[in-house]
Amino acid sequence: MAAGCTKEDKLASRLILDSDTVNVSGTGGAAEIGYTIENPAEGQSVKALSGESWITDIDESTEGVILFNVAQNLTEETREAAVEVSYGSVKTYFTVIQSDEIPVEGDFAIEALSVNDFEIKCSITPKDGNVSYLYGLIDRETYNRFSSNEFFWDYVIENTPDFASKAVSGNTAEASFDHLEPSTDYVIYSAGIGSDGDNSTEVSIFRFTTGEPVSFELSQEVDGPMVTLNVKPSYDDRWYLSEAFTVAECGDKDNAYGYITDLVSYECQYLSWYSGLTTEEYMRGILAVGESSKKEEFAANTDYFAVAISYDFDCNPTSEMAIAEFTTEEVKQRVLLISIDISDITTMGANWEATVTTDDQYLLFVEAVDVINEQWSDDDEELASIIAGIFPTTLYGRSGNQKGSVTNLEPGTRYMAFAFGCEAYTPTTRLFKTYFTTEEAIVGEVEFELVFDKYYNGTDLEESDPANFSGASGNAVLPVRPYTKNGSGYYYGIFDGDYTDLEEWPDELVIENLVVSGISESSANYLIPYNTTRTALGVAYDANNNYGKVFRKIVYCTEDEALPGSEFSPASVRLSETANTEKPRVLKSEKTL
Repeated sequence: MAAGCTKEDKLASRLILDSDTVNVSGTGGAAEIGYTIENPAEGQSVKALSGESWITDIDESTEGVILFNVAQNLTEETREAAVEVSYGSVKTYFTVIQSDEIPVEGDFAIEALSVNDFEIKCSITPKDGNVSYLYGLIDRETYNRFSSNEFFWDYVIENTPDFASKAVSGNTAEASFDHLEPSTDYVIYSAGIGSDGDNSTEVSIFRFTTGEPVSFELSQEVDGPMVTLNVKPSYDDRWYLSEAFTVAECGDKDNAYGYITDLVSYECQYLSWYSGLTTEEYMRGILAVGESSKKEEFAANTDYFAVAISYDFDCNPTSEMAIAEFTTEEVKQRVLLISIDISDITTMGANWEATVTTDDQYLLFVEAVDVINEQWSDDDEELASIIAGIFPTTLYGRSGNQKGSVTNLEPGTRYMAFAFGCEAYTPTTRLFKTYFTTEEAIVGEVEFELVFDKYYNGTDLEESDPANFSGASGNAVLPVRPYTKNGSGYYYGIFDGDYTDLEEWPDELVIENLVVSGISESSANYLIPYNTTRTALGVAYDANNNYGKVFRKIVYCTEDEALPGSEFSPASVRLSETANTEKPRVLKSEKTL
């Protein structure tokens, strides 16, 4: 009997996915996977199921494709989830793999320009340069608490006072975030913002981790009381304080950090105020950046702590303190040789040049021989010891070849220029010296007078002619004209204070100042504050550069006696630039090199 079938056999259905995996970026969004059904069965349909909350909106309504949505990855790692796909009794699976990387092809490209242990500098570039947007930074631990960026943005708006005023626009914003914690994960975020605070674009984020805490390699080169402090920070862009303090003043290593930071804070507040600098300007002046090496003078035979501490420009320490102990040595005698040359000697000054054989520190002075013998000593060794004890090399020390001029000397006087090596208030070489005599003063047969008899209300003049009399309000405007008889030239000026005392301000001293600070204009208009004492000074010189007697006259202006601006009879058409100074000029009496 032949075999046979009474019913037609049917083949089993097969569900074939296009891939075993679907890779999704950290941004998330719409995703899909294709499939094929072999031997479809009547009444059956494809179903997909995921147990993960970050895979949502699964849609199987389109034949041959499964659509779904993936939330943005707010975790710190790549994540995976299996999705079950069934067709009747047939089941299979595919895996969704989502990275933690946020591609820059979002609404905003966020790029790190530099990152260290406490600061990041970055650029934020929107696709649409016309959009208004907010950006900011948050630690990643806090950011990861939000299940979606919608909730995160609500948090941003709630914690951003006056968010509308903080919105920016344009092609690229450069931002800096500091005072961060070392070795810590952070997120920089940015999104377009509407007037109501809603995000008008998707939220773009950039993840980064701050670097390891800054560290410093310290080394010291001790040469007597002279010490070179070498510091190498682990970051080239780090600003830090490099200094040394005695162990006695710090107490010990445990107390050093508090003592030093408190001292720096006090000095920053006091000295920046005293010098008229901002805190940032002051801090930039005392901090180093990158690898540094500086040679300083300390007390001999003393224990010190060399320290390095990172600081910001608001005088806040931003790192732990590196500390190393060293001890200075006794003052050493140096092989430094110093040659002093004097040239271009005049009645009240001369040029000098010091040539040395090493870079060791030295002191250099000029003084009248009679003063040295009467007030100090005519013995070279004793003189050097006296001067070394009075003038610290930290303030007056020099090194290397130098040259300059000495002024305010007395005519016809014998002077000694002397120098010697010095460290820690102790001479380190013998005294090197040379002598010279200033020329005798010759009074030229020339006369000088600064002519003025009227002054005018500066407020009137500025109101009527603001272009030429800017800043005159509240002051008197005094026109002056110089007059000379037999003079080849002249210098004059109006100075703050009374300089009519010939003993305190002899002609020679006034002339030296006038040559430096006076003017030679044919006329000038001076601004004179009311009710202040000023002195008009001037002098003429002849063809042989011999100066005549100094002209002196007190200037005192009151507002009641100022003539109206309408009666102004100008010495020139406007205020003289050299005569109109913001700060009053004063004469100087000290001898300087």
